[in-house]
Amino acid sequence: MRKLLLILPLLVAACARPLIIEKLQPTENKIEMFGVTPQRTFYYDFNLSDSLKEKEVLKTYGSYTKTMPLFYNKYVFIPDLAGRIYSFNYLTGKQIGFRKIKGEMAVTPVLHRTRIFLAVNNYNENTFDVEFYDYKIGMLISNYSLKSAVHNEMIKLKDGFLIVADNGTIYKFNFIGRIVKTVRLKEEVRSTPAMCDGFLIVLTKSGKVVLVDVEKEKVVFKKKIAGMFESGVTVQKGVAFFGSEEGEVFAFSIKKKKILWKKATGYPVKVIPVTNGETIYVGNLNGDVYAFENETGKLVWTKKFGGLINTTPALFKNVLLQPNLQNKLLFINPETGELLKTIKYKHRLKMIPAYFNNLLFVGADKGEMFVYGEENEN
Repeated sequence: MRKLLLILPLLVAACARPLIIEKLQPTENKIEMFGVTPQRTFYYDFNLSDSLKEKEVLKTYGSYTKTMPLFYNKYVFIPDLAGRIYSFNYLTGKQIGFRKIKGEMAVTPVLHRTRIFLAVNNYNENTFDVEFYDYKIGMLISNYSLKSAVHNEMIKLKDGFLIVADNGTIYKFNFIGRIVKTVRLKEEVRSTPAMCDGFLIVLTKSGKVVLVDVEKEKVVFKKKIAGMFESGVTVQKGVAFFGSEEGEVFAFSIKKKKILWKKATGYPVKVIPVTNGETIYVGNLNGDVYAFENETGKLVWTKKFGGLINTTPALFKNVLLQPNLQNKLLFINPETGELLKTIKYKHRLKMIPAYFNNLLFVGADKGEMFVYGEENEN
């Protein structure tokens, strides 16, 4: 048995496929960052088909966290907590390959053309690495090692991307792998930021909302409005929506730099709220889901589903897809809060559901990415 254990890693390494996609054509059909846009958009402005059927299950290795898959044409990129980034041709289900990094990949990578940018926390160290990997030629271009760790999702911009480290340091990288801007908040941050009108909106662990002009490397606003934040921000029409550990949901005007309204839910909010432009939807750790009017904060409905909700949902015109930690995906009527149906999985759902190219992707722990499509599609 001991000989088998020694040989097995060598066999696995020999069979591993490197992450290389040689014949890659430029496309506009892509999702290149967590939340699709710098404002963090989880709304799909169409009806989700009620006849979706499971087409395939893409198998990876490790568990998932509150990340989401990325897409470039017919390829999907899936990060896992074991430090791997996988790519599949989702039309055929064939694994293209993966890149293994020593460490924890707790946030979604960023795609730019043929390059993928990875933030990886080093085990037992207070450092993280930022890798620049070209997946067309299968080569590591450069690597930065920085202090702290990173559990806050990155933001892609037109000329680079942003990382907010857990220690509150904001880094702007360009696409050739250089740090071009740095802002030090000197505040611990465990909340996913958003970007709007040139301002980065950051929530600190100490309960402050911070507006940063990254280009000028300047903090333009900082105010404590809650006890603690560990959720994330979405922005709609210049208003930032987010929730606190005290269970309050806030609407904050970026231009006016003030709270427009706040509402209590009673339990910690870990998710990023989602909105269709009129209604904001948010769940809490008690398994409750709330719907509030964007402009006024007026309660539209609230329902108790249970199951501890700490994953951001995906919203369509006709359904809200809400994962919970009872291994369930809840299909909720966004107008009434009625539970339409439930899909039960063997393992926990922590990855955010994503819709791309007429397919729904749902990630469950133990390395399973379920792909759903129309029943009559080939």
